[in-house]
Amino acid sequence: LFNVKDLTMTTRPRFTIEPSSQTLAIITSPHQLTVQFISLQSSFDSFTVSASDFNSSSPFTSVCVFQENSSKELFCTLANLDKALYIYDIQKRELINELRTKKRIMASLHVEQTHKLYFADKFGDVWSLDEKRMREKPPMEKPKQQKGKKSRDFAHTDDNDNMTLELGHLATLTDMALSSDGKFLITADRDEKIRVSHFPKTHEIWSFCLGHKQCVTCVAEVDVPGTDSRALVSSSLDGTLKVWEYSNEYKPLRFTHTVQEGAYPVLVRSLGNFVAVCNEKANEIQYFALHENYELLPLEGVKLNLHSEVLHFEFVQNGEYLMVLVADAPNVRVYRVKKQGENVNPALVFEQDSDKYDNVTHVSFELKADSDTYISSMKKANPNDLAGRHKRGKDDEKKEDEKKEVEKEETVAQEAAAEEKALEG
Repeated sequence: LFNVKDLTMTTRPRFTIEPSSQTLAIITSPHQLTVQFISLQSSFDSFTVSASDFNSSSPFTSVCVFQENSSKELFCTLANLDKALYIYDIQKRELINELRTKKRIMASLHVEQTHKLYFADKFGDVWSLDEKRMREKPPMEKPKQQKGKKSRDFAHTDDNDNMTLELGHLATLTDMALSSDGKFLITADRDEKIRVSHFPKTHEIWSFCLGHKQCVTCVAEVDVPGTDSRALVSSSLDGTLKVWEYSNEYKPLRFTHTVQEGAYPVLVRSLGNFVAVCNEKANEIQYFALHENYELLPLEGVKLNLHSEVLHFEFVQNGEYLMVLVADAPNVRVYRVKKQGENVNPALVFEQDSDKYDNVTHVSFELKADSDTYISSMKKANPNDLAGRHKRGKDDEKKEDEKKEVEKEETVAQEAAAEEKALEG
């Protein structure tokens, strides 16, 4: 699913928002080599950080903005394809530490109650880093000296510096979320599984949500109307959205919604009992409502159409606004969200906000500036869409087997011809 050979689009560009400070961090540029920080306060201060600032040319894969508990200062973690993890001070605009990980980080999460950062990696493991240790320089080790070569300077150990292993899957992790009550850590993987672990004792498994037939792309909690309960909604490359009563450890699956044929839901976000869904390579966001019987039904006539492909979106300021990241400029669009109707006939109205977030809506990252290849590849059906990458891996294996079979047959034919010629001689 995550083909590291295709460096331009191994992951989807995304953004993250730190709630208390309203600071937005967006992975941008055609090759995901820069991160733009925007303050959503009245000043709308903005600045960018490039991979070259860290003497790197590797694309960023994950970004997480958080406020340190002790100092109340604002920091950001930036992970890249070369297994580097940078701890960056946003207010001072300086790098404070660089760590190394065994595998590439695919998702990041900051949990205020434990004062820790959690990282999900490509190997299927979740690691935690205590805020108190994020400034600690990793231990050094002397590299093995090869014969005839001088030993180089001491290098960092490659053992997930300063981190603690929390849990493990048997496949690449695709998403990670903490339940609203802080009791469960929910992780999804490429092999159709969703694990619900006790938190913070994550080695204790509460349940597995099993039922998808393809890679799970996203998970999100949603309110169950008329109750104090929360359900889990997941999206998958099998073309379904599933609703789970994950507190039920024996039969958690409650409802399955199949999207239109050929569509693959990749991003899910919730607002109360409403669920926003975006399909791969789509330029629209669809909306659903969860009902008391756990049925997830589409909202008729409620759809947000954008001018280009939706890359990421989040509800901010307690759901008052919806921020959307799209492929073409202006890349950040902000909408004011209004609820209408009751749970029986719910509706959402989205209005382009031209007051409070006027400056943000016109931020342009000029994604086409560095390379036309990036945009053109995003427009194609493959190879850069999630389903295309997933399918392409199997197709490549099949083609490789067929190629080997043809080469084998040709070799046998050549040997037979040579033998026949020798006999004739």
